Amino acid sequence: MTKFELVAANANNGWDDVDKKHWLIWSFSKAAPTVVWRGDYSSYQELLDKLEVHYGPSDNYKMELYHRRRRENETLRSLAQDVNRLMALAFPDSSDRRSPMLDCIAKEAFVRALDADLASWVLANNPQNLDDACRCAHRIEVLRRGDLASAEARGGPYARRKARDVSVAESVSGGRRVMNRLTNRSG
Repeated sequence: MTKFELVAANANNGWDDVDKKHWLIWSFSKAAPTVVWRGDYSSYQELLDKLEVHYGPSDNYKMELYHRRRRENETLRSLAQDVNRLMALAFPDSSDRRSPMLDCIAKEAFVRALDADLASWVLANNPQNLDDACRCAHRIEVLRRGDLASAEARGGPYARRKARDVSVAESVSGGRRVMNRLTNRSG
C-alpha cells in the first residue's frame, strides 16, 4: 500500500480519488479482489478502510510482537528497538505513545523475548516500562559476565567442574559391582 500511495501522490499523475480507486482495484493481486466483489465502494477512502479491516497489518504485527524472541548474538538494545518498532506498527492509531497499557504490553513483549532465566531476574526487579526492563536486563547480563569471568580467572574448584551423566543401566550395574565386592569380602 505504501508503494501505491507514493505513486498516487505523484503530482505528474494528476489522479483524483476516483482514479486512485480504479488504479488500486486494477492493481490487486491474488485474494484482494474478493473484497471488491463484496460491496460497492463509492470512494477511494472507503476502499482503503475496507482493505485495512480485511488485511489489517496491525494484527500481523501484534502476532509478531507476541512471538518475538531474542536472536543469537542480538543486543538487548536492538531487541528493545525492535519491540518499539513492532509496537508502533501493531498499534498505529494510538495517539498517546506513553500510555500505561502500551508500556505494559511493550515491557511484557520484551521480557517474553528473553531467555527464561534472564526474564525471571528482570521481572523480579519489577520494571515499570520497556526502558526500565532493558536497563535491568543489561545490568543483569553485565553482572553475569563478570561472575563468569572472575570464576574462570580464579581457576577455583567450581570454575571448570563438569558433571558426568550416569545412565540408569550404569548406576544399576555399578551398584551390583559394589554389592558383589561387599558380599565377597564378608564371605
